Amino acid sequence: MVEFDCEPLSGRGKPIHAIIEEGGYCAVDWGDAHFEFPYALIDGILANVFIDENWHPLGSYRNNPSGVGLYIREQEICSLHSPQFASAIAPIMVELGLLISRPSTTIINGIELKRVID
Repeated sequence: MVEFDCEPLSGRGKPIHAIIEEGGYCAVDWGDAHFEFPYALIDGILANVFIDENWHPLGSYRNNPSGVGLYIREQEICSLHSPQFASAIAPIMVELGLLISRPSTTIINGIELKRVID
């Protein structure tokens, strides 16, 4: 089991508390939201969104998702159909050392992510 706290990548919003449990699930407390998702979702994001060394958008906008947010919306994994959950899952991936983030160079108040290559 791994347990940690992290902040939203925007620097605003409620802290994120994550517990990665043996058996492949991640339990998350994010403000009033409490949810869990299979760790396989993280593997899927890495394999399907970060297929190159480019920067990709967080894309957590509900009406116009892209990047991580679009991938989450397209999956039918538990109740995580809203692209807004990308705002909690991406910081977990950054904390785990899988991604790095920066403010978007093209989208106002946007976040871009890049896969950490070993």
